[in-house]
Amino acid sequence: DPKIFNMRKYIPEDFFNIDEFEKIFYNFANSFREQLYDNEFKLLFTPQGLEYFVKEGISDELPFGFDIVCDIEDRLNALKEWRSFMARYDCLLMIHDDAMPKESRMYFLFSPNVGFISPMTQTGNFYSISIEETSLISAFYDYLQNLAEKCAYSKQETIDLFTQYIHYLEAELAKEKEQAQ
Repeated sequence: DPKIFNMRKYIPEDFFNIDEFEKIFYNFANSFREQLYDNEFKLLFTPQGLEYFVKEGISDELPFGFDIVCDIEDRLNALKEWRSFMARYDCLLMIHDDAMPKESRMYFLFSPNVGFISPMTQTGNFYSISIEETSLISAFYDYLQNLAEKCAYSKQETIDLFTQYIHYLEAELAKEKEQAQ
């Protein structure tokens, strides 16, 4: 949603066909959000990744080279939106840092019917692997469900951590505004 994340302020004005890119970006984000609403997918993240976003303003969901450093206000808005989203839905799960390899940038997206794995190469490129074999999809889906159940923080613990980071960013934003005067 452009009200939550205004990508235009992070992309150069001379970016090729920025209007079309923005339209595709928001359509993809809205489609993904709808799938999360329907509980088709679970999105797993770690406290380490969350802290990196809060402190550095960079989402480790993006491949190297596409790192956008979000300003404090956008980070704050994103955390508020995600916290609100988590309170209503059960599709965002924070798993313990030791459940995933450190510095791992491999993404899994699985539902009972479709699967994608996106490993990152040493050069920072991502490759998407679509899995259509039912038994492989089932095995990965079961693994990720098991990981989520055994290694996830409770919903309340996750919301509490988001609240702590929201207070932290509110204080940082106040400092930034005070220094600008």
